[in-house]
Amino acid sequence: MTSSDFREPRGSTGPSDFSDSRPFRNSDAMAAGLTRRQLQGKQFRSVSRGVRIAADARLDLRARCEAARLVLPDDAAFSHHTAAKIFDAPVAADTRVHASVVAAVEPRIKGVVAHRVRNVGEVWDYGGLRTTSPGRTFVDLAAHLDFPNLVAAGDALLRVPSARPSFVTALESGTGRPGIRTARRAFPLLNPKADSAPESHLRLLVVEHGFVPDTVNEPLYDEDGHQWAKPDLGYRVGLALEYEGAHHRNLPRQWGSDINRDNEYASRGWYVIKVNAWLLYQHPERLLAEIARVLDLLRRRGAHVR
Repeated sequence: MTSSDFREPRGSTGPSDFSDSRPFRNSDAMAAGLTRRQLQGKQFRSVSRGVRIAADARLDLRARCEAARLVLPDDAAFSHHTAAKIFDAPVAADTRVHASVVAAVEPRIKGVVAHRVRNVGEVWDYGGLRTTSPGRTFVDLAAHLDFPNLVAAGDALLRVPSARPSFVTALESGTGRPGIRTARRAFPLLNPKADSAPESHLRLLVVEHGFVPDTVNEPLYDEDGHQWAKPDLGYRVGLALEYEGAHHRNLPRQWGSDINRDNEYASRGWYVIKVNAWLLYQHPERLLAEIARVLDLLRRRGAHVR
């Protein structure tokens, strides 16, 4: 999901507009002429107390946020997992809407997880949604995600344009917040060039075991300035790590591209280690042993391996 998915909702000019895909307050619908009986009919379904949507409408993230916005306090901001999804960061699916609120008592709203906070922190208007900044979202997630998934989410949040200053602000002002120590430990390990959560997990694994890559999704050029490869993780002594998800297997064009890439590595004397989910998550020790073996081989051939 990207910011382009968050289009402004259509305006309402009369009763017929309440049958479209956007949530609405019952009171607004009745003010526009709909009756209580109509609202309780099969044409609509309840999203939250006092909020409905057309029965055939897709209740996606945008719609759920719009529905919550109608009943949340004005100073509330979408946060935690919901903010991460709005910013297109990889977190587990959650059909609930998470919002941070400054309130004496947490609001009890169907489908909403209200996080009571002393201050919401820096707030962004992202695609028309009032959302905690990428940096504040990262700090909030630190109390709820394990370390590898926090790094993966942080990589994606750091990719959001102009996000880095918000990380600095959130990390500096977050003393005493749950997860702040974890967030501060993870921040130096983030790299916005990662393309996916598995790539982030792979980078974290090798870095934590001393195999710090020279490049992360950066092009390699020949002597004439032509790009010949772009490894997920690269060691300029002659080793590339390439993570291959299911689409690498199932899409003929991707498979053909991978074969050409591997042949190019071989013709230039590079080693390539292909990594899949089985190797990364179930047998990381085998992957680490293979990286060590190849780097040792390159070292014995005269390469300067760090």
